Amino acid sequence: MFRSFSRQRNDRTGHSGDVTVQSRDVIDHFKLLTFNIEGIRGNAPYLEEILPFNDFICLQEHWLWQYEQQEATKFLKHFNYAIRSSDCNFPKVHSVRSRGNGGVMICWNSKFDSYVKTLKDGNERIIAVEINSSPKRICLINCYLPTSGYSDTAVKYQDNLDLLEIIIQKYCDSHQIILVGDMNATMLLSRRNDSDRRFRSFIDKHKLGTLANMGTAPTYQHGKGSSQIDYIFSHTVDNLLELEICHQHPTNTSSHVPVVGKIKATLNLTCAKIY
Repeated sequence: MFRSFSRQRNDRTGHSGDVTVQSRDVIDHFKLLTFNIEGIRGNAPYLEEILPFNDFICLQEHWLWQYEQQEATKFLKHFNYAIRSSDCNFPKVHSVRSRGNGGVMICWNSKFDSYVKTLKDGNERIIAVEINSSPKRICLINCYLPTSGYSDTAVKYQDNLDLLEIIIQKYCDSHQIILVGDMNATMLLSRRNDSDRRFRSFIDKHKLGTLANMGTAPTYQHGKGSSQIDYIFSHTVDNLLELEICHQHPTNTSSHVPVVGKIKATLNLTCAKIY
């Protein structure tokens, strides 16, 4: 079960004699950021820092239970969102408030409202929206794949890859596929655990690509270890105009840093102006 939240808009009424004119603002790209936030409440100051510079933000590990989803609204000024929680299939009954875990969400600047449609595909780790861009619509998929090191990791990881494959096959002919998120696996050949091998095989099979300037910089640091596990992929690499791994920021409490990209796409934004 997913939920999509939008703020209600107030109609603007001009003074007597004013004329409302519809103008169109054509854009040829948008900014997309993916980030394992490790708690939207605790990392709210950093989220506030990055919101104004991005059009679409894909978050993993928001840590909100199903019954808390509406709370995200207060952290997302001028943004609307689609959200799934880790308990979306079996909502928990909480007699005592406890910290959430996992969860995924896709947020977009409210100026894109009429161009975004939440898709039903996915699960508690995968969420997708359609962006009505031209020359081709975009299927934007945000995922938080299972962590390695558990006895059932291989099964859970493959189950989620299988679901991603179903979604990609469903939309690849009619849409440009953009896949982002915390993959809990790396494309770097310096590491080769089971999840890494499964993930790299999946990316190759579906001909997804990213820009070479990702290099070997880590996106995740914990204790003495670091790894590159957060990515933005596209079926058409030419549509990835820019890609950057962000530097750590004093207000960022997550062990991850965002990855931000500039995506080539044409959207005609309608603006109402009163004269």
